[in-house]
Amino acid sequence: MPAEAAPAHPAAPARGRPATSAIGSATRASRRERSPLRPRPAAVERDEALERACLAIGRLDTALRGHPLQAAWRWRSGLDAVARQAAADGRWIDRWQLAALLAGARLRLPEAEILADRGAAWGAARHALALWGWSVRPDAAQRDAITAAAATLPRSGAALPGAADAVWAWLDAGGGRPPLRAALAQYWRRRGLLPIAVPLLSGARALHAGVPWQADAWTPRFYQGLAEEAEAGLDPLRTMDTGWRAARAAVAGRRRDCHAAAAVDLLAAAPLLGASALARALGVSVRTATALLDDLAALGVAVEVTRRQKAPAVGPRRPGAAARRDRGAAAAAARAWPRPAAARR
Repeated sequence: MPAEAAPAHPAAPARGRPATSAIGSATRASRRERSPLRPRPAAVERDEALERACLAIGRLDTALRGHPLQAAWRWRSGLDAVARQAAADGRWIDRWQLAALLAGARLRLPEAEILADRGAAWGAARHALALWGWSVRPDAAQRDAITAAAATLPRSGAALPGAADAVWAWLDAGGGRPPLRAALAQYWRRRGLLPIAVPLLSGARALHAGVPWQADAWTPRFYQGLAEEAEAGLDPLRTMDTGWRAARAAVAGRRRDCHAAAAVDLLAAAPLLGASALARALGVSVRTATALLDDLAALGVAVEVTRRQKAPAVGPRRPGAAARRDRGAAAAAARAWPRPAAARR
């Protein structure tokens, strides 16, 4: 008697069809059932931007903690932050021009035939100085506005997503940008993301014209802005560290009372340092401070920029130009940037 064929398994494919077709059909059906749980493209973009921001801020935090140039970096990053924020507000200013204005230099307006262009440069300078005041020396009314903005930022939970939601809600309700930026500077320190309060991380990219305002589309731009700002803050710190160590090596071995090392530290913090400011900081006479700046310029540590003014002002030597102690290098530096004593003749 012929053997009976075994009954087919319920999951077995029909005769003549590939064995994978039934499994593939079941898999596709399962995927269709789970389709509501699949992340949307906007969510993927948001998560990738959030991950990039977390990594960038983490690297910046690690580099800053315990760094000897932490205070100096805060000054430099503040210039970059104000320039970014002013650009987001439609007012462009160069950060080194801002540094010169903060040091008391006269504003140089562009040689433009159209008067409106000169007025725009003047307006941008005023706007940048006002933004600097919000983060450095706010008045009583500004402090109240900063406190109100800080109250909307979360004190627990995920720091970055909570900040993104709070920033969007504040701006959507018509809140001002300057108090929010100042509140964010304190927020990153309070939540432990950075060791110091710094105005650099404000997500300025998300406030430019043309950025979509829907929360789902705006949030990734905010994270991308934070990541770019953190990455931009890390490079100057490394450059400053290299230049500062080279400058310290150039003045090593001096007498303790010559103040050369202290002047190098001050120069690292201030992009433009005049003899009067140096004299006040070190507690010496203006004449002594002038001689000290002459010495630093001759060594190639600093560059004299005022040329013909009575009280010279110097800035750090450009990154990448190593300071050397040999006489040949000092003479070359003196020829390239005339010493204040020669410029005054």
